[in-house]
Amino acid sequence: MANARKVRLIDGSTRKNDRPDADKLARLTRYDTRLLAPIEHRTAKAQAHLACIRLYYPQPLTVLHVPNGKFDRDLREEPKMVQQVTPFLMFESGAREAAEFYVSIFPDGKLLQGDWPGVAFELGGQRFNAFDGGPHFSFTEAVSFMVTCDNQEQVDHYWKRLLEGGGEESMCGWLKDRFGVSWQINPTALAKLIADPDPERAERARQAMFKMRKIDIAALEAAADGE
Repeated sequence: MANARKVRLIDGSTRKNDRPDADKLARLTRYDTRLLAPIEHRTAKAQAHLACIRLYYPQPLTVLHVPNGKFDRDLREEPKMVQQVTPFLMFESGAREAAEFYVSIFPDGKLLQGDWPGVAFELGGQRFNAFDGGPHFSFTEAVSFMVTCDNQEQVDHYWKRLLEGGGEESMCGWLKDRFGVSWQINPTALAKLIADPDPERAERARQAMFKMRKIDIAALEAAADGE
């Protein structure tokens, strides 16, 4: 192992002296430190070696090459962010039709391919899974999806599009689309007005909202101002 490259373990700890060094761990696992390579070139044996090292170094670490005894770059492994909570929509039928309908409405909507037996799609960076489950379950207003809008133009767009094909209007910015899924189309101005520090102004806005189906920002502001 005289020709083995020097390596350094980086784990964010200052207590390194009481831990086995990389060469010692290589001897313990019968793998030479030359097998350790940058992440994108690492072999299966190097992965096994690294797993062994992590038994001794429980915190996240990276093994780096040090050509000529000098560190040339830092290849820390960055943790991948994984969406842990995904809405699962079980339709009686028409899951794919619904998914295609939704992605046509949202500017960044897209269908996702290949990793789900039903249909997966994404709206606003949020993944949804949809499935045809038969007539065993149905949607209710107990679960709805809130769409936050910056202005009246966005409110009008989502309200009109989500009602297409037989949706139903409800009160206070709520609607049910033709597949039975409930939505809340809420402008940011609504939350600001009903949370106004002036309780009388907030109450006037709240009472005006109770009379609306689609939220009208200008009417809300006029009501809050007492007009």
